[in-house]
Amino acid sequence: MDYVKLKIWTDDAEPADVRGDEVEEHRAKWRYNNGARKYLVRRQSTPRLYFPIPTMQQALQGTEPLWLIEGMKKSLSVMQLGLPAIGMESAWSWHVKDSRALLSDFSFIRMKDRIVEIVPDSDVGTNPMIARSMRQLADALRAAGARPRLVRLPGR
Repeated sequence: MDYVKLKIWTDDAEPADVRGDEVEEHRAKWRYNNGARKYLVRRQSTPRLYFPIPTMQQALQGTEPLWLIEGMKKSLSVMQLGLPAIGMESAWSWHVKDSRALLSDFSFIRMKDRIVEIVPDSDVGTNPMIARSMRQLADALRAAGARPRLVRLPGR
């Protein structure tokens, strides 16, 4: 895997403070997070999965349930419990635009007959677009041989 994903933890860093080729801010047109910088990504980059290093081998090669979590910081929390966790940037970042096939990152993960606990944000119960994306993700995981299950977090 030849990529690095940077998470910006504070608003203090400017893009110039981060070394990399063609780094740009990733801001949605609708001003998510009030326009505050949240992630830095390469220009025109496709979505990638986030693998917390301490449980990466378990996530890639293990047979125990895999936790696929919407949000990189949340995947770190699950990893701290010793569970194999993988983070997704958003509810739609499990595939590339105009495709419903899993990202190529999934090809590194042992999927056959493996339970995959899908953990979206709590708005899955109130946002039909997120719910639809999670159903499509479950279908794609099933097609790859996994046994997906949806984990519902309590709302606020």
